Amino acid sequence: MPIALFSNRDYLKNGIIQAACRNLERDWPPHRHEYYELELFLSGDGYDCIDGNQHRIRRGELYLMSPISFHSVHYDEPTKLINITFPIEMCDANVLAGLFSDKSYVNCHLSDNDISFIQVIANELIDCLPGAQGASDADIGYLRGLLDCILRKVRRLSANASEMQEISPIQYAMLYIQNHFMEPLKLPEVSHVINYSPNYFNTRFKEYTGVSFKQYLSDLRFTVAKQMLERTDMSVAQISSECGFRDTSNFSTGFKQKYGLSPKFYREKKQE
Repeated sequence: MPIALFSNRDYLKNGIIQAACRNLERDWPPHRHEYYELELFLSGDGYDCIDGNQHRIRRGELYLMSPISFHSVHYDEPTKLINITFPIEMCDANVLAGLFSDKSYVNCHLSDNDISFIQVIANELIDCLPGAQGASDADIGYLRGLLDCILRKVRRLSANASEMQEISPIQYAMLYIQNHFMEPLKLPEVSHVINYSPNYFNTRFKEYTGVSFKQYLSDLRFTVAKQMLERTDMSVAQISSECGFRDTSNFSTGFKQKYGLSPKFYREKKQE
């Protein structure tokens, strides 16, 4: 089964943020997004499967997924939830770095008081969403502030959250790479995002991560490709292209060097 890719262009209609309180009665097959997605379940039953981990749907369960996570949902009964989707540019990168310090998604359970807190802010967010005519800088600032309140609450509640600290330019570059790994990213482009020269950026990046920019990007793409081989029946060529590789042959060679098996045999071994 192919994994659907929900793009910013198609699912962030105003180009900024989407939010709604929804009643869902159908399953969602495996998919991922170019944006971040927050789900807070208000009622219902079923399960969320994120990156191969199955979580029971129940009131107060909250999930925050990044662009590199894979997601499917099964409902055993009609389910009500708050859903908020947004690009990295709409939130505080420090909060994201704290939330996604060691995982591709965040899961936490909220008390009734915390649910009410997020509901109030989410309702204000929904009421203030701009239409097709766009939004002023002041409107965008207000929306960012509302979203920031929600994400900071999630950071406080999440067991995965690290201590809140100002992130470095290199940490922001890592977030940027995770949000754009499907694209033909080049060193000069990413270094420009944080106003570093390419050589200085690569030196600092390797000092921080232990690997070069090129190796970090390659490792991230292979990690996502491996998950797609395990969880879909997409062809090797399709996976190669979707993960940002521009040549299927080089992808297959690199995959075998990294994991000891070709993509085809890796999939067969996982299916045994």
